Amino acid sequence: MNYIERYLHPLAEDTVGPALFWGYEPYLTLHRPTKRYLGELFIPAMGVVVFLATCYVRFSAHTRWDVAGSIVNAVLLYFLVRKSLKAVKIIRQWSVFDSDRARRLEMLSKWLSSIQKEDGGIISKPD
Repeated sequence: MNYIERYLHPLAEDTVGPALFWGYEPYLTLHRPTKRYLGELFIPAMGVVVFLATCYVRFSAHTRWDVAGSIVNAVLLYFLVRKSLKAVKIIRQWSVFDSDRARRLEMLSKWLSSIQKEDGGIISKPD
């Protein structure tokens, strides 16, 4: 990260400007190759499936320790699901925020590309 911030950033800033250089997150808002919420919801969903399967299998031969463990696991699973849903909500809010910025960066990128084509491929910093 230090290399990007201290070495590449000044070089790229001269060429494309700081708005385009730091536009990775907004870029992902428009061009994300995977489903956005899959990672946040997969682990809690699998936790619920495993918890229910374990309860089903252990129901006929359960002990007091199984009941106590089930209660503790249910409480922890509840908090995991709540935190995951909160993370999804935050991601959605950032997506709304980033989508406008991403569109502006796309327009700026296209404009810079058209200037670059007119200049013969080289954008130089004004003296």
